[in-house]
Amino acid sequence: MSTTRTAAPLAAANRLPTVKLALDLTLLGAFVAANLPRGTGVALHEWLCVAFIVPLGVHLVLDWPWIVSVTGRLLKRLPHEVRFNHLVDLVSYVVMVAVMFSGLAESRVVLPALGLSASADRFWTGLHRVTTDALMVVLGVHLAMHARWLLDGLRRALGRGGSARDRAARGGAA
Repeated sequence: MSTTRTAAPLAAANRLPTVKLALDLTLLGAFVAANLPRGTGVALHEWLCVAFIVPLGVHLVLDWPWIVSVTGRLLKRLPHEVRFNHLVDLVSYVVMVAVMFSGLAESRVVLPALGLSASADRFWTGLHRVTTDALMVVLGVHLAMHARWLLDGLRRALGRGGSARDRAARGGAA
């Protein structure tokens, strides 16, 4: 078997953390921008939220093996941190869908651009505000749980190595 055939999947696997980091930073930037409608204007806010669906979907696809693996082991022995992480991820997903759906329901730009009318019901405005606030809290917890991974990834991307634990795992100085 040639080394070229085995090297390609290995090279792709080695790039995956960099791709995930770039995607996560893009999601974070888009999320911050989308949550500043007074700064971006309503039109950009709404279109950013619609565009947010694509990188969010890619994020889910890249993490799908972990999601399936942990979900299948929820009734078995798992570290508490993994269970909590799974719960936070599930809650973030459900709340994010509620934010997007309620935002679309009260849309002043996207729906009219598609020839549809938005609901004038205050229920959607209230739901959008409450779920947006909840999402800020849940994503804050999510970011805090993954802060080390994000910072280590940034260090690696900037050529400054990862944490001492990462360097030791690669055979470098701890």
